[in-house]
Amino acid sequence: MRRILILLCLLWSADAAFASRIDTVFVTSDSVSLALSYYVPASAMPASGYPAILCVHGFGGSKADYDAVATVYANAGYFVVAYTVRGEGIGAPAGNQSGGQFNWFTGDRELQDVAEIIDWMRRLPDVDSTRVGMEGASQGGLTTWGAIAKHVPVKCAVPIIAVPNYAETFTFNGCMNYAFVAAVNGAQQLGRVNLGKYITDTIIPTISADNYSSLTQLLGKRDLGAKIRSVNIPIFLQCSWYDQLFGTGAVLHAYDSIRTPKKLLIWAGDHSVPGGAIGDERLALTLRFYNRWLRGDTTENIMNPDSAVTFYETDNSSSFATSNAQLHANLEPQTFTKRYFFGPGGSLMEQPQSQPLVASSAYIQNLTNDLTYYFTTPPLDSDRTFMNAGAYLQLGSSGLRYQANILLWDVDDTGHTVMFTRGASEVRTDKAGRATIAYRLNPVVHTIRKGHRLRASLKFGMPLLVSSDEFGQSAFAPQESAFDTLFSQSQQYSYLVFSAFQLPDPAAVRPETVGVTQPTSSIVVLLGEPILAASSETVLYDLRGVCVSHADVNLLIPTEHLTPGLYFLRDRRSSGVVMRKVLILRDH
Repeated sequence: MRRILILLCLLWSADAAFASRIDTVFVTSDSVSLALSYYVPASAMPASGYPAILCVHGFGGSKADYDAVATVYANAGYFVVAYTVRGEGIGAPAGNQSGGQFNWFTGDRELQDVAEIIDWMRRLPDVDSTRVGMEGASQGGLTTWGAIAKHVPVKCAVPIIAVPNYAETFTFNGCMNYAFVAAVNGAQQLGRVNLGKYITDTIIPTISADNYSSLTQLLGKRDLGAKIRSVNIPIFLQCSWYDQLFGTGAVLHAYDSIRTPKKLLIWAGDHSVPGGAIGDERLALTLRFYNRWLRGDTTENIMNPDSAVTFYETDNSSSFATSNAQLHANLEPQTFTKRYFFGPGGSLMEQPQSQPLVASSAYIQNLTNDLTYYFTTPPLDSDRTFMNAGAYLQLGSSGLRYQANILLWDVDDTGHTVMFTRGASEVRTDKAGRATIAYRLNPVVHTIRKGHRLRASLKFGMPLLVSSDEFGQSAFAPQESAFDTLFSQSQQYSYLVFSAFQLPDPAAVRPETVGVTQPTSSIVVLLGEPILAASSETVLYDLRGVCVSHADVNLLIPTEHLTPGLYFLRDRRSSGVVMRKVLILRDH
């Protein structure tokens, strides 16, 4: 029988204005003890109870990892719960380790733990049972995706640096994801996690056998991507451009699958939650999201459709609408607007060179000679903003398994370099020789300024331990030595392709400012996406003046039953009746 054991570790702040933390143990229905803390706000409890948030930590961590953020949320008036995932917390301070074994990020037992904790939270007298949200980072983000895909009763969710498309992120282009391989192998070898048999007896042996197709199939069976369309709560997805585990291609695909009110934030960083000014803004935006959905603050415009997407390009940010055609076009671009051809002497030119290129290197399994070829353009004659890049390569090898790793850099006039994207592909064949390969690099919005140069580095294979100049989604080392060659010659060129990304005109985007309540003149949404209503009296009419949809109890106007076209939204407000145009577009 599930129960809570209080350990009498009540930590009161010396200042009564701050929240208190209570450390305890949660015993699950299968009699496993999970370390758990809950944070009680110092502010007066609303009549219906505090809104609440469940927080889940990253792989191999513990509930202590969420202490600082949980305290911020509690001081903002939220009842917060953080727990240590089963089988984890090993090596953490006393009171943070949980029993049991960890089987998978979204395993049935792991998600049952979430359901039981949420059920317990909703029964607490201090908690408003109708206003419970959930968030998590990395592993915790996957757990969050898994919980909402199973329709655990939470009102909104914030998955951070995690997307539920396992086969797209942990394997790609014939490669195994280096960070994923290192995480599961390290957890076993260093004893950081008490792993269950699914990982120790199935996943790790499949990796060790270098069985890419089997690993992809195993991950595909665990994918949640197809279930995301059935999720019926608001989601605020937060990720980074250079994440080692979850590439932004998968991030954009996951975001595109969400059919409920949604917001996307992507910052320039790796697989970690950002600090500094961007970190402060991320946390402030998250609190505003919770204020909108857990407090029911309809004056909070965090979900303004004009600024549903925010991209940080280094330190600069741009916000625009989900329905902006550029975002959707860049998910699966039909054409690339710019080519750069590899040439002799390390050249990278917009036109193919007359002289052939032959660049060869010997790769020694798990070691490599670390020989890297660099190709650089002349200074650019204008600013160029790219989002998608791809590689078309003519390769030859003496082996049956060989890789081509491409990294792209922005080089200024002083020689200073800034990394901005990468990609890899591994050829797995039964016959050595020549091959033409094509693959996409990780999507990243980046502007190369006038006078700067684009640099591409090429490396065959990877060392078992990646070097300091690596970033983003690296490939696990090929498990075979080989002598590899890149060719580029007449009719068989090797080159890079890019699609331009046109950021929206700032004048056309309504700023996301607290307190802005004036209505927009028009709204553009994709078919199936609900429209956020201003009140329960908001009604959607077709061109004949017939009511076709209206706000539900969650102040959402469904559109999945409609046809693409022009409609009118009618809001009744204290200042009078406001009419707005609504253009519903087909989701391609």
